[in-house]
Amino acid sequence: MVGGVDDTNEALGVEAARARWSEIIASATHGTVTHLRDAESGAVARLVPREQSLFPVEELPAWAVTAARPKLGDLVRQAAAGQPVALTRRGDLAAVLAPVPGASTNPATGGGLDELLDTLTAATPQAPASLVPTGLDSLDTLLGGGLRPGQLALVTGSPGSGTSALALGAARAAALTEGLGPVMVASAQMSRQDLAARMLAAEANLPLAQITTQTVPETDRPRLEAAAARLRGAPLHLMDRQTTLTQTRTAAAAVPDLALLVLDPVTHFDVGTAAPALALRRLATDLRAAVLAVAAHGPGLLPVEAEADIAARLHRQDHSATAQLEIVRYRHGPTTTLPLNADLARARLLPATPTPVDDEPPIPSPPPTSTEPAPHPVTDSPQPPTTTTHTESPTAHQARAGHQRHQAARRTKSADQAAQALREMITDAVENELATAQGDAEAAMERLSKRAIPDVMRLFDQTRKSARYEYTAYPALPDILHKPSKKDPDLIWEARPSWANPAYRRHPDGELRVTALDVNAAYLSALKCHLPIGRLEHNPNGDYDSKRAGIHLITPPVWHHRDLPNPLGDREEPGPLWITTATLRLLLRLAGPKHQLLEAPVIHESWTSSATENFLDAMRQVLAAVRTDAIDEDDYVTLHYIKMMYAKLVSTMGESTENRAITRPDWMHNIRSQAFANIYGRALKAHQAGLTVISVMGTDELHVAGDVWAARSNGKAVFTEGRGLADMKVKTDRDGAPVHYTVTRSS
Repeated sequence: MVGGVDDTNEALGVEAARARWSEIIASATHGTVTHLRDAESGAVARLVPREQSLFPVEELPAWAVTAARPKLGDLVRQAAAGQPVALTRRGDLAAVLAPVPGASTNPATGGGLDELLDTLTAATPQAPASLVPTGLDSLDTLLGGGLRPGQLALVTGSPGSGTSALALGAARAAALTEGLGPVMVASAQMSRQDLAARMLAAEANLPLAQITTQTVPETDRPRLEAAAARLRGAPLHLMDRQTTLTQTRTAAAAVPDLALLVLDPVTHFDVGTAAPALALRRLATDLRAAVLAVAAHGPGLLPVEAEADIAARLHRQDHSATAQLEIVRYRHGPTTTLPLNADLARARLLPATPTPVDDEPPIPSPPPTSTEPAPHPVTDSPQPPTTTTHTESPTAHQARAGHQRHQAARRTKSADQAAQALREMITDAVENELATAQGDAEAAMERLSKRAIPDVMRLFDQTRKSARYEYTAYPALPDILHKPSKKDPDLIWEARPSWANPAYRRHPDGELRVTALDVNAAYLSALKCHLPIGRLEHNPNGDYDSKRAGIHLITPPVWHHRDLPNPLGDREEPGPLWITTATLRLLLRLAGPKHQLLEAPVIHESWTSSATENFLDAMRQVLAAVRTDAIDEDDYVTLHYIKMMYAKLVSTMGESTENRAITRPDWMHNIRSQAFANIYGRALKAHQAGLTVISVMGTDELHVAGDVWAARSNGKAVFTEGRGLADMKVKTDRDGAPVHYTVTRSS
């Protein structure tokens, strides 16, 4: 950092500048000049006080200081190229990011064009050493030898289609190509051990299951060891737990002469505020390496397909051994479809042309008329297992149990790592906003509230990456789920309670002392509910299927119990009504043999889809874990952020202009109804334990009379005091005092 001197030897790196951004801006307002260097491009710009700007500041594009910080690398490159920018703080000009005086800001033209034309008109094609093979000869032929430095390739496919096998096959082929630069595989889903196992299985031509369980036959071990030796000598870098594109960029930039970067799956990487397509394009350009990104196909990847130099979709039906690689975009040539063989047992894709899988001659099948038992040759082709009946020895049984424990431990470790990465998405956002706000908690909380919707949707997408099925984000909806106008609600009754016990009234000298209880994070707990996965289908017969969820038209049963609220809430209008599956399940439980509090409702028709109770549970668990940590650390900023995330998710997943990523009013109604059903369950539990329920309101307010914390049911405490999701706390008034009052019998 220098004052008024153009000495670029002391230029500060962009990452270091971001960490000291507030200090650097403050120094600029006091006359200090700071040189900033973008390490990836080598571009240098200088941050100067407004008085030292050589450009008319009123004509410069203006960036707020807080907005400029995450885009600093782009702004430095832009300024170094002769496009200065003004930086403002609270509307006032703070500094100018400008080119270094005397440095060339003109892009290469004349000589550069001559060199390009010489390359394009050369009699021989580009040197093979600069091309990155994909491991598929037909694809390499289409690409003129392989991927070129700086190219962006995208391959998408349905889960289980083999996109990871294709990507790792390309990485393996490139790493084993003599004279080519290093290869990096960055995974936000698989561990380094998983990546290595898949590449070893493909290279050794052995089943992946044998490698992961360490059950490779002795006869195949020479082949395994030879493949491992080849991979050990390859310039191959495997990176796991990469959750942001910035982390990956930093790791890749540290590898000299990188030839190929694989991102698997690209949708797991947080690209920050930049558009994913442009962020990936910039990554390939800045690294001067081919970038191969793979992911499950979805509408969010269409902009990336449009930006990519080559975009392909991998198609494979169920467990078919054949696949098709559909080239949907190729910037430099025709589109086509390439047939492939899917040998996913060995974690690889092969050309469709039949090729021998090893050097052994085929073993003929025994004649069908033979009565002798056929031998069992060792081949690499998948064979149906031959089962023999025998009694497992104690030692073999012990080995089987140990194997199962080992596999369970590996799965647990992998799941824990994935959950930790998701938790870090939340904590990193809080830390970044606190840094941007220079420690101002109120300002950070305001910014976190504004970004809560896109952040929670990104978190939701991340938790869905390993899911077994796809959901429908924008289904066609029946008319009953559409609002007739902006001010009027749709026809769904959520059963919100607003009930006061008619047998009691408040009295300062009442004989019963009431405690007002508060439910912790009611909507967060309600995320665990049965939700429809796909488009709702109409059932006019009134049948109930516990494996489906949606909305139902019922005639409600009569409620006769004055000491408990009606499970349908404060509805006064009699007759049929539309309710959610969450409310219907509550009614059916209350009508069941355990409670027998009412008759089962009459179902007239339904709109439902196949359902699961765990659809949002992975995200709920992540939010709950971060919430618990924040409570332990008294971190009210993170607590506020968590609350905004789940509350805004529920309130905007219907027909909201604030959340364009999803339109599922059926989910919104079911989650809200589940929150109301949850508090009803707490009220019923209190009643059965001998407490008097005085009032139930909304999702989180339950007033009961009696010894709240001593009440027990089936030997267990009815309520535990605390801030956990399963706990209750005493409600407080505006002054922070606990809410207690007395009631007496109504006359």
